[in-house]
Amino acid sequence: MEFLEDMLNFEAKAMAVAEGKAKPDGPAEAVLLGRICLRKKRYAASARLLTDGFAKDQSLQPGMGAETSIALTLAGCGQGNHERESIETERAGCSKEE
Repeated sequence: MEFLEDMLNFEAKAMAVAEGKAKPDGPAEAVLLGRICLRKKRYAASARLLTDGFAKDQSLQPGMGAETSIALTLAGCGQGNHERESIETERAGCSKEE
């Protein structure tokens, strides 16, 4: 039961991050939230979270390149559930250096 509660909490946080209302608590959480966003078809947010997480901790990368490529490709094509995200804002966020 605790596992399901944790997953629901992560899903809620992923949606909050996708909407700009929260931030991940580190690279590993960014990757986890990015994977959740990918499953929820929030491709732009997924691409941002996955690339940010991997850039900050490259040990998280093995085996994850395909998910990142999928998210980047679909976001770039304007696919996914972006009812609360601006595609242009997400694209700018992906290309902007911090």
